[in-house]
Amino acid sequence: QQQQQQQQQQHQHPTTEDNKYENRNQSKDDTEGKKKSTTTTTSTSSSSSPRWVELKTSAVIQNDRQKTSFQKYKLLKFWIQSFLVGVRYIVCGFRKDHMLHTLHTFHTLKIPSMVRQKGYWSGNVCLNWASRVLSFIRTHAKPGRKYRLTFVAPWDAIRFYEVVTR
Repeated sequence: QQQQQQQQQQHQHPTTEDNKYENRNQSKDDTEGKKKSTTTTTSTSSSSSPRWVELKTSAVIQNDRQKTSFQKYKLLKFWIQSFLVGVRYIVCGFRKDHMLHTLHTFHTLKIPSMVRQKGYWSGNVCLNWASRVLSFIRTHAKPGRKYRLTFVAPWDAIRFYEVVTR
């Protein structure tokens, strides 16, 4: 019982007593086709700016290989998505047999230093790469036309081309 209370305290994110909740649900596919993402905005009466919490799910991590994969790939996606829109916290529910097993709250700004220590990825490198891609698109895209951007395996190149619609 004491362990459950500690876990609950560990996984709480800061809010105030007078909160209004507004939920926006989005289904998203990942390679497994099972991931669902929900963003919850919490509006507090004591602050004029909203607080955002990103809710994510992932399979329970059962070994070092899965932990490495989670930190290299999923945390990167979680971080960039939340960082770019100013989300402070990411609450990840780890599931086992389609049931919630545990919760963990990540502070968005602390994720890059957590994985950088292991040499997995760097937040600055990711942002610089995104900046170069967006600059390329701004330079080459023509107004009123549709384009597709895809990654070329093994993720070391991108393909950018116009989509012709009829």
